[in-house]
Order: sequence, then C-alpha cells, then structure tokens
Amino acid sequence: MPRPSRRVDNRLLALVCAVLAVAAVAYSAWDSVDLAVYVEAGRRFAAGLSPYGFALPPIGALFRYSPVFAAGMAPLSGLPFPFVAAGWRLVELGLLALSVRGLGWLGVAIVVNPLVVLDLSVANVGTLFLAAMIVVVRWPSARTVTAYALLVLLIPKPTLLPVLAWGLWRVRASWLSVAGVGVAGLAMVLLVPDFGHAILTGDRIFGMVQNLAFVPAWVVALLLASSVALTVASVRRPRLLGPASVLAAPYYFSYSLVPLLLALVPGPEAGPAAELPAAPTPAAG
Repeated sequence: MPRPSRRVDNRLLALVCAVLAVAAVAYSAWDSVDLAVYVEAGRRFAAGLSPYGFALPPIGALFRYSPVFAAGMAPLSGLPFPFVAAGWRLVELGLLALSVRGLGWLGVAIVVNPLVVLDLSVANVGTLFLAAMIVVVRWPSARTVTAYALLVLLIPKPTLLPVLAWGLWRVRASWLSVAGVGVAGLAMVLLVPDFGHAILTGDRIFGMVQNLAFVPAWVVALLLASSVALTVASVRRPRLLGPASVLAAPYYFSYSLVPLLLALVPGPEAGPAAELPAAPTPAAG
C-alpha cells in the first residue's frame, strides 16, 4: 500500500499534468512550429514527394529525420492541425508523467520545469526523448534499450547517443547488437540521399553547421570530447548522462537543454545489469 507521502506526490503530479494538459490543448491552435514541419513532411510523403528540402515558414525549418518517421506522420497530415497538435502534446506529456511516476517531488519538478514547458509549447520531440531517456535510466533492460535504439534510428539526434551507449553497456549488449545499430543508421543515411544530406549538412536556419560556423573548432572538439568522457564516467554515475547528452549537441537550441533534467533522475546501482539467478538445484535425496 502506498505511503501517504507517495499518494500526495502522485496526486500532485496528476494535478500538475492536468493543468498542463488544459494549457496544451488551449495553446495548440496557436504555436506548433516544430510539429508543423513533421506534418508537412508526412503530407509530402503521402503525396509521393520527398519529405526533405522544403523551407517551412516562419523560420524556414527543414525536415531532417528519417523517412520512416515521415511515413508515420502521413496519416496525421490529413487531420485538422489543431487536433493533431493537441494530441501530440497530450501524448508527450502523458509519457513524461509515466516516466517520472514514483519519483515524488522530483518527478513533479521535472514536469513543471520551464525547459519542458518550452519544448511542449513548440510541439518538439524533446519531451518524448526526455521520457525515453528516463525510462532507460530507471528501468534498463534489453526491451527498453532496443526500443530506445529504434527511436534513435527513426529520429536521430546527437543528444540521444550518450544514453544509447550507456544503455547498451548496461544490458551487456553484444558487439553484434552494437554493430547492428550502427550499420542500420549508416545504411539509412547512405541509401536515402536526401536524408543523408539533411543529416550531414544541417542546412536549416537553426541548423548545426550555421551555428557551429561561429564557434572555434577546438571548442566543438572539447565539447564532444567532454561528452564522451562523461558518458564513460556514467558507467558508475548515471546522473552524468544529462550533461553528456547536452554536450553531444553543441549548437544553439533552447530545447537541447531539456536532457539536463535527466541528471536529476536517480539511476540503477553501478555495474552492468545483474544476471538472472540460476534455478535452484534439487536437494540430494
């Protein structure tokens, strides 16, 4: 039976999510710039056009996720956009709430953090990724890490790689499994030229290349090296995955700071996941 304090925390989490849900639905008719890009990519895919290369106002953002993700957005492209935006925000908020359930006041603080609210306001995928990261760190298993790896392939972002590397290590993934993830990602980039171009050039108004053009190369190298170092150190301290995820994406996006909240989430005990206990041997008669 839950302790009284746990019941209070769960009720507060539910109340906070209800308030945010009402705000998300009310806001969905106004600003969903990132979701608009995903839906437009889905519309183009459904029409037999390339989901890449278009510049969507007001910021001229381009779609640069996998064609499979564009295909998944195709059915939504024919629905009224405010309804799609409301549903998108509610699903992301619900998944985040489920991922932090049981964390008490910490879970409430993560949900109401301005970084999450900002991400929900533009209907970006950052809240979905934060929920996925938290699930992997709290409940590392072959199933959760495999689902997370598929998510990384569908919507590749450098912020996701530290948690993916940690998760593969935590569940003692074989080198064959690790190589499979890498080969799948490389094949997707090489076999879909437009996707490869979008990933490797970052040619959108807030893309990686434009922002990094103003940063000295040694600074970028230092950030990436620091991300690798923190990822390795996260073997013993999973909380380091939050800063490592942010440093893996050294370009200006306000929602790229969302993974920092992962640093607040307590991880499992240090060391790889324990082996399943062996079946007891029958006592000698």
